[in-house]
Amino acid sequence: MQPISESERLEIAKKLQEAGALFRTGQEAYGAQTLRSAINMMLKAGQQPSFNELMRVLPEALAAQARQDWVGLADYLEFDMPETLLGTTDTTE
Repeated sequence: MQPISESERLEIAKKLQEAGALFRTGQEAYGAQTLRSAINMMLKAGQQPSFNELMRVLPEALAAQARQDWVGLADYLEFDMPETLLGTTDTTE
């Protein structure tokens, strides 16, 4: 399996942050669609080590969604998951 490129990681991270912003602003339906898109991208990427780490955070994010804790979910999507995916604390470049 070919490793995922840095640009693909960045694209997924930005999609997660976009979903988080939508949930944070009360746009749950659009946030859910965007999150689904990000999850599909992650699944397509396969079993890379960083994705295994990311999959440990995903259940916590989905639990927040199930509780309708939109701010908590937004925090996971905007900060925790992109940082885990990219191995950095800055995804705004």
